[in-house]
Amino acid sequence: MNRATMSCGPLYRLVRRQFTDEDPIRNRAFAQGFMCGQAEKVYLGACPAAMFRPTTTVGQELLRGWAATICECYGLRWTVVNYLDPSRSNEDVLEVWIFRDAIVHVRLWELMRTTSVNTAEWHTVRGRLTGVQAHEIDEWFHERQSAGDLDGDLSCLPWHQRLWFRLCGYLHRQVEVATPAVLEETQDCDEPTSAPSAGRGR
Repeated sequence: MNRATMSCGPLYRLVRRQFTDEDPIRNRAFAQGFMCGQAEKVYLGACPAAMFRPTTTVGQELLRGWAATICECYGLRWTVVNYLDPSRSNEDVLEVWIFRDAIVHVRLWELMRTTSVNTAEWHTVRGRLTGVQAHEIDEWFHERQSAGDLDGDLSCLPWHQRLWFRLCGYLHRQVEVATPAVLEETQDCDEPTSAPSAGRGR
């Protein structure tokens, strides 16, 4: 596969299900590890920022608490972005962004103030901030079916990816997995607004 053909959210959920069996405690630990991995990329300069959305297993307050804890450890900044998504019947969307350099916060604020949601510029700026190479950014991915949820269905993936997911699931079932400790929330956050407001670990 030379180019990503779907958004990362469905793939994340497929992998998570392979390793956690949707156990709530393991789901939280998996999400924390994922956020740490993204923070490490930002910390090392591999990408300017990383973005996270609450899920059914990780709510808004929990996600913001993790962001505060992880950014404290890595010396990063974080902010909350809130907007209405017209492609989802004006669903109220909340995102947590972590970043190293203050210019990212400026770019996010400019994006929210001047750019319509789900336009070409919207996806381009967000893609570049999260480290996607220019030729890999799909400016209209939200209009394509491949951007939708997979809900655990592997049939739309290439055969080698289907094989990989099934192999991971098999290996996981053969190994006794210890439940990792769950991070505690360490910081409250103001209510999200349409313009991002930054927090900082240090």
